[in-house]
Amino acid sequence: MNRQKFVLIFCFILILFVVALYGYQLETFTGFPKGADAYARITRIVYLLDFFPHVFWQYHWADGMPTFKTEAPLFYFLGAIIAKIFSGSPFFSLIILGFLAYAAIGIGVFGFVLTQTRKPFWGLFAAILALSSFSLWSWMLSGGIYPRILGVGFSLIAFWFTARFLKAAESKEAFPRKEFAAAALALGAALTTHALMGLFIWIAIFFLILVSVFPLKKKIKYGFLIYLSSFSVAGFFFLPLFLSPGGASTFIGVISPVVPAPLYYLIDFAGMGPFVLPLLAVVLILGFLKRLKPEGEIGLLRLIFAPLVMFLLFSAYALIGYTGLSGKYYYINGFIPLSATLFMTLYGSILIGLLLARLQPTAKRVLPLIGFLLIAVVWGSTLAVGVPLIKKDDRQININDTSADIPQNAVYKLQRILKFPQAGDFNHRFAAFDADEAVWFNTLYKIPQVRDYYGQGILYPDWRYWFEQALWDNQKFSLDEARSALDWFAVRWFSTYERSKDISDYEAYNGAGGGKSAADFVAASQNRYLRESGFNLVSYGRVHYDGVQEQFEVENPGPILSATSAPTVLYIGDPKSYNLLFTNLTFTNYNSSKLIPVRGKLYLDDYTAKDFKAYTSLVLFGYRYRDQKRAYKILTDYLNEGGNILWEAWDSPELLNEKGTAKDLPEPSPFSLLNRNQIQGTWDFQKQESPFFNDVDLTLFSPPLYNGAPWKMAKGSNLKPWAKVVLDSKQGPLVVSGKYGKGKIVWTSFNFLYHTNAYKNFEEAKLLRQFFTDFAAASLPNSAQAAFINPEKREILISERAAGVLFKESYYPSWKAYALDGKNKKTNLHLELAGPGMMYASLPKTSQYPLKVTLEYTQGLAVQAGLALTLLSILFLIFSLFNLFPAEKMKIALGRMQKPLSVKTKTWLNDEDS
Repeated sequence: MNRQKFVLIFCFILILFVVALYGYQLETFTGFPKGADAYARITRIVYLLDFFPHVFWQYHWADGMPTFKTEAPLFYFLGAIIAKIFSGSPFFSLIILGFLAYAAIGIGVFGFVLTQTRKPFWGLFAAILALSSFSLWSWMLSGGIYPRILGVGFSLIAFWFTARFLKAAESKEAFPRKEFAAAALALGAALTTHALMGLFIWIAIFFLILVSVFPLKKKIKYGFLIYLSSFSVAGFFFLPLFLSPGGASTFIGVISPVVPAPLYYLIDFAGMGPFVLPLLAVVLILGFLKRLKPEGEIGLLRLIFAPLVMFLLFSAYALIGYTGLSGKYYYINGFIPLSATLFMTLYGSILIGLLLARLQPTAKRVLPLIGFLLIAVVWGSTLAVGVPLIKKDDRQININDTSADIPQNAVYKLQRILKFPQAGDFNHRFAAFDADEAVWFNTLYKIPQVRDYYGQGILYPDWRYWFEQALWDNQKFSLDEARSALDWFAVRWFSTYERSKDISDYEAYNGAGGGKSAADFVAASQNRYLRESGFNLVSYGRVHYDGVQEQFEVENPGPILSATSAPTVLYIGDPKSYNLLFTNLTFTNYNSSKLIPVRGKLYLDDYTAKDFKAYTSLVLFGYRYRDQKRAYKILTDYLNEGGNILWEAWDSPELLNEKGTAKDLPEPSPFSLLNRNQIQGTWDFQKQESPFFNDVDLTLFSPPLYNGAPWKMAKGSNLKPWAKVVLDSKQGPLVVSGKYGKGKIVWTSFNFLYHTNAYKNFEEAKLLRQFFTDFAAASLPNSAQAAFINPEKREILISERAAGVLFKESYYPSWKAYALDGKNKKTNLHLELAGPGMMYASLPKTSQYPLKVTLEYTQGLAVQAGLALTLLSILFLIFSLFNLFPAEKMKIALGRMQKPLSVKTKTWLNDEDS
């Protein structure tokens, strides 16, 4: 072994030793994986181990969502592979990946400095300086954000390999394929481990190429090749991210104002440490004073430009909040300014290593001695002083073993309070009150839950927010709405947390906590679910000092997958206003067993009357059309076939012209003339006999006011003979109804859905319920057997005729459904968005029963193209890395064959001549 290889191996081993030593001292790699997010990482690894290869739809988080739509997958696949190879637990995988992440960071810092300066000592010093900073370790210890830290490790390896590629390109005439392939693969690994970390290193590589010695055309060429190749390696993640429904998440400008990193954190042992910034200041000053450029080496500014720019960018991000500048201009969602101090440490350490290596010729004997002394000071003081301070620091409260019974560990206590069947239940959910429950739940149970942990990738966050408010905000929402939310989200269990000094000592049933019984607990509690029918208290116990965690089980919960004959209503109008219809129905617990609202399109004439046959009724609210005559003909045909329509006239296309007037309206409009109007003063209701007003008290309607101004309405004139005004006012008819053909119309003029929702008026919601009750009576779910095959496939066997299949998982176009009847006739079904972002499919009326319906999550074109792109790119780069190109192999083989073949040919010709 030559001296150079020995030095490199020694440095690598020493870096691994430093990582192991710091990890041991900080208890990073001992006990249960550390950090608040550790369980969330374990959950996904467990999921891959349980269900591979059917893992691209994550059924147990957030009512279902694409597993890797916004979460880069490489970390989790590596974790699952490690667990399989070593027959270890996912906990073991997390610790191994954590160690590899820090090792990669140290080696990446060392390698970059070595490549740029050819001085391994200063590379080693930079690596030790970086690894001694707690800003690096806190990401795992406090946050548990393991994929991000591994992404940083791969990023620094990519930074190093890109520098090697550029150096090789300077010195070689031929294109350095091996170095290029290594850089592209490392960068691709960073992008598929954590997209944001990969983006950061893309920026750093841009500056590295920008100041390289090559002409502009070659810089563009090399940059294009590196970016294209690394993107192709990550294609199976990025193509679906950008091309699938919903596109990429919004990352910039989410939160404002932004809290900057505390200034003390820059020189605190619990932050960056007291060494990086002072050392950087000194060596920068010395470096620019000396302006050294030894013969054959690159200039000082070119040497430090890329890491210096990155250091300044991250410093600005960490501290810009002090200027008061709104975060909408720069804030990156999920990346707080405090996190930027990690990159200040890394790029600062790289800068120090580069500058000290450049300064060494001016003090050949003294500077290495100073370097050894600095290593001793940094290493010794961090271990002897910094680590004990960090472990006692109240700011690092999350540094604990979440499997241990210690005062600040809510997870341990919750795991012992909450009770679920070990066999699981794939057709109902658990609604966790907060992240302390949600984060570990699916590590232990396969039962799906309403929450997730990341807050990213949720397909319908607004509906999740509505659910949480309906269930847990006692003052804001009614119990009826809570019941409806529980039904639609298929919740069988939910938890609550009650803060009260009166109950904080009641830790369990029958005597624990000062001799109090369960009855005493119920008497002291203010929880509304303890006093209402349909909710059974399963368990409770003290988690924190200020209250009690409670778990309830819902009686007769609605299932995730079911067959139903409940009436359906198709909403036609602005998709943003669909929530008005749905939430108004929930005010009176008009849930999925009574009516299924389906969100349709904006334009009425995008449909035909045949399209409407599957729906009991239509709601026209803020709708549009391109051709009035055709649109009205579609409605007429639908009514003649027995359909029903709830028709809101305000904000209809008839009144959108400048005059706000519509004349000569054709059938089935109940009026031939409409004008814009407003309600002055009070309603002055004048009602006619109608079943609509049974059990509805009109005197309890909220006032006709909008921010203190009169409420707008549409005034109808020239009533047609088939229509009847059932609710009138001085300003004009408010509700009109009538039979038309075989169907019915209910026409409202005063933006009824919006008024009901704005005031959350129970009596108005009851009137809405009466409209739909008049259209069709509610029915219970049909007899059927649902089966969970795997996360990407469900089946339901329906024994009797049903109108449709309701699948209460997040609507996503990649789900497909088909029905197979008793004669093996297959019929493709159309899945639609129903309720709060769920799925519904109508069943053909001609189907033969029993009927089996299968729902499958399919890999769309974007996913398939991404997988193909990744596979081809990796194969190409591996062939480049190991000189395995088939073309070259063929050339060599043909060259070897040429001589024997020519000899044989000449021998054959000679034989023929003779």
